Amino acid sequence: MAQPDSRLDVPLSRLGEDVESTSSSLHWAEHQTQSVELTEVWRRERAARAAPAGSAGGWRPKGKAFWTWVLEFLVAALVAVCAQVVHYGQEQLSSWRTDLAHWALGWGVLGCLAANLSATLAYVVIAHACTVWQPSTVSSGIPGVIAFLNGVDVRRSLFSVQILVAKILGVVFACGSSLAVGPEGPMIHIGATAGVLVFEQFCRFEFFQRALKADQGSRGLELHAAAVGAGCGVTAAFWAPIAGTLFVVEEAATFVNPRFFVHVFGACCLSLSLVLLWQQLWQRTGQYSPLFQVFLGPNCSYTELIYFFACGFIGLVCGLLGCLFNRIVLKLSFLRQRWRQDGPRGARKLRLEIFALSALSAAAGVLLPAAAECQESTLQRAFANSNQCISQEWGHQIFKTDHFSSRLMEPTAGLFGVQYNPSLCPQALFSNVSGAPECHLEKLGLAFPKDLPERERYFYCCGFSDMASFHQGKVYSFTAPKAPLELSEEWPAFGCQPLASGNISIPRYNAMAALAFVPGRTAVKNLFTRGSPHMLPTGYIASFLAVYFCLAACTAGSAVPSGLVVPMMIIGGCVGRIVGNTLTKLFGSFWDCPAGWVAPYQMLLQMLPGQASMPQTCGLPDPGSFAVVGAAAFMSGSGSIVLFVIAMLVEITGDIQQVLPIAFGALTGRCVVRGFIGHGLYHDLLQVTNLSVMGRECPLGRSQRRGPVSALLAGGSSLRLLRARETRPEVQHLLQACPHHGFPVINAEGRLIGLARREQLQQWLAESQEEELQVESLADQAPYSVEASFPVDRAYALFRELGLRHLVVTDVSQRPVGVLTRSSFFP
Repeated sequence: MAQPDSRLDVPLSRLGEDVESTSSSLHWAEHQTQSVELTEVWRRERAARAAPAGSAGGWRPKGKAFWTWVLEFLVAALVAVCAQVVHYGQEQLSSWRTDLAHWALGWGVLGCLAANLSATLAYVVIAHACTVWQPSTVSSGIPGVIAFLNGVDVRRSLFSVQILVAKILGVVFACGSSLAVGPEGPMIHIGATAGVLVFEQFCRFEFFQRALKADQGSRGLELHAAAVGAGCGVTAAFWAPIAGTLFVVEEAATFVNPRFFVHVFGACCLSLSLVLLWQQLWQRTGQYSPLFQVFLGPNCSYTELIYFFACGFIGLVCGLLGCLFNRIVLKLSFLRQRWRQDGPRGARKLRLEIFALSALSAAAGVLLPAAAECQESTLQRAFANSNQCISQEWGHQIFKTDHFSSRLMEPTAGLFGVQYNPSLCPQALFSNVSGAPECHLEKLGLAFPKDLPERERYFYCCGFSDMASFHQGKVYSFTAPKAPLELSEEWPAFGCQPLASGNISIPRYNAMAALAFVPGRTAVKNLFTRGSPHMLPTGYIASFLAVYFCLAACTAGSAVPSGLVVPMMIIGGCVGRIVGNTLTKLFGSFWDCPAGWVAPYQMLLQMLPGQASMPQTCGLPDPGSFAVVGAAAFMSGSGSIVLFVIAMLVEITGDIQQVLPIAFGALTGRCVVRGFIGHGLYHDLLQVTNLSVMGRECPLGRSQRRGPVSALLAGGSSLRLLRARETRPEVQHLLQACPHHGFPVINAEGRLIGLARREQLQQWLAESQEEELQVESLADQAPYSVEASFPVDRAYALFRELGLRHLVVTDVSQRPVGVLTRSSFFP
């Protein structure tokens, strides 16, 4: 990874100004050269020369690898604790808000709106106060983390105990409100902050400090701790260690190696283990399962060509929406940055904006469900056109047997209004209880097939749950077979009252409330639901998508700690679900189910009217699988994080068979966005604070990239050199006269023999009483250098890949003519 450029160690609000003047105030616990490969070689020689006679050249502690793992364990533990606080905090606050709104629904829609608006505004006030206390907690903080791991030193303005507390508190209250935000993005900032803080505490112990700094120094290991913390943050938020590792490798860290990869992955797995241990001890739910688990069954894999055409179309639509989303977010972010520089007047604008967004979000969460119609919660509605890829939560209500272990799925009695049951049917047919309903199918107007033996006809009868229900007259009607489906709180009723149908109480739910009224993660789960294509009508999804897209785009980057991962998943999931619903409607009868019902029910379906059966489309993927592809396409396109998205969607759903469709949608979405706007959203947001992040390509124009490095030099008048020996007054005057951080050291002939750092010179002035400094012994005697004719694009690659801070430019005689820094490669 790149070494941080302390020239940019300033508050984020001041980035873009002349920051060289702040450099003289910088100080570090250990001052050493910043070159990458040979730093340790020269440090050892200096230590050997300084060591007492007869010593072994200075003590160097052993076991750095062991203490590095100890450091990573502590980082993983702290991130896991922070993640649990965020998770349970925002869940509890969200539960209180929705319970209050449900209670107020008794006074009508206006009462519910007032309750939801009051709770949302109260939460947002606290979240906004956290950003006023610590301005660096605004938004997700991901661009700042990327910049830090790229080499921009924003440590003081981005990582502190106060920022960690404010970020956690702000995220909890922001996500507990009705705002279109998520906690996953801020968890990356929280994780990186935890890594830096744990590292700082390590350095308080001299033995640990010397052991950990034995090779690359404190700066390299500090970046290592921050990267590990960021990966653990993703892991703790999504329960996805592979995705956490890939985020650091693909998006955050500039330079990685196999050893770094192993360390990050090991720490991510450790963080997840601690999260599961916490749940096992306190929540009794420590069994590992993906966060958005989908059912995996015999009919959940798809090979039809139309599926991949649909995935490409979803990627195209999500890519175009991603372009629009990024444009809106970026424009508003620049506008807010101007407001932040406008003093009290700008602060008032930021407050008014976030309160207006809160009011709109709270109103949308109530008014959208209020305008929707109630839907009957029946087995027939939920599982019409089902491919039998049904979760266990609902599966036990439709199948008698354990359908997870059998491909032959025997329906419950109420599914078709009649049933096959050798145990209960004879009791119902020969019941002598007065008032019992007629249960003989032939007397009800159905004709048994001629090939059905006479004895087995007693195994078929009307549908009922148990004999007690039968004696009470609670039987199903085959002419209108509506069997109730019990839904969880993730599918809220929102004031919808049950209906009585044929002596059976049919519950109802609000499909729009299952998207707009519930927390963001619950909305994602509902969009990913499989086996029930008609639970979320297409019109409701489209209406919700239009409103939520605008709210999410306008809320991103506003004056509260917030993230975009969950909003991106919701937007993409809506697009995918709409495409899936449309295909199910158009091609619902084109494919047969490879797994049928049990033989007795095959006979039963021949007796029933056609409208009583349930058509199935096992060859066509249901809308839930399309929603997963849509989520991957939108996140990959908007954020430009392809590998991370593919790994995360597979991990959080547990469906490894979806990896090819997910990858197809993600790559398509990314190609569309790259063709229109190039970079992803997180890298574009770096422009807002003017952070000089060195990407894979040199940001200079084509003509400059092909030219020599001499064209990038500011001029010889700005170059400051040091001789092999300098006096104290000369060093003091040099440091006071210019803000440079690196000074080439020359010999008597003027040739380059080293590079001295400002921090080293300041340390010598503070600690030494000598009047003359032998600069050659203090400097890095093997600085990276190139000749003036060296191409700019190759110099940029060298600077970035090796994580340099200074690159000395010399003429053909090895005389220094200038020094390139990070800012030299930017327009």
